Amino acid sequence: MDESGSTRCVTVEQNLIGGLEYMGYVLVAISWSMSLGYLAWVMLNRKNSVVKISQPEFLVMMCVGAMISSSAIIPWSNAQASVGGDVDAASRNCMTWPWLYSIGWTLMFSSLTAKSVRLNKVATNSMNMQRKTVNAKDMYFIVVIVLLLDIAILTAWTVVDPLQWTRSVVGTSVA
Repeated sequence: MDESGSTRCVTVEQNLIGGLEYMGYVLVAISWSMSLGYLAWVMLNRKNSVVKISQPEFLVMMCVGAMISSSAIIPWSNAQASVGGDVDAASRNCMTWPWLYSIGWTLMFSSLTAKSVRLNKVATNSMNMQRKTVNAKDMYFIVVIVLLLDIAILTAWTVVDPLQWTRSVVGTSVA
C-alpha cells in the first residue's frame, strides 16, 4: 500500500513465446509428415529405375536429416523459463537446438555431397571409356567423416562455452 491507502499491482512481462510455441509444433508435424511421406514413397518405389538412379540410400538420409533438423524447433520452443523457473532446463534446451539442427543439416548435405562425388567418379571414368562401379558403401565414408567432424565441433562448443539461458531487464517504467 502507498500513503493514499491504495494497492499497486505489479505486472511482469515475462516475454514468453506463448501461442507461437504451438505453431512451432504444427510446423514440426508438417515437416515430419512430409519427410515420412517422401521416405515411404522412396521405399515403395526403390525398384523403379528413376529411384535407383537417384540413389535411394542417400534419399533416405536426406529425409532423416530433414526430420532431425526440423526437430530443432521443439527445444527452441521450450527454451524459456518463467520468473523463478527452472533455468537449467531452459539452458539445456538452448544447447540442444544447435545439435539437432546442425546434425540434421550435416546429414542432408553430406549425403548430397556423397551423391555428387559418386556421380563425378562415374562421369570421369565414362569419359575415359572405363566402366567403374562406385558403391554406396564407399560414399558412406564421406557422410561419416563429415558427421564426426560436426559432432566434434558441437562437443567442443558444449564443453567449452555452452549456450546459457538468461533473463535480462531491458528497461523499467512506472505507470
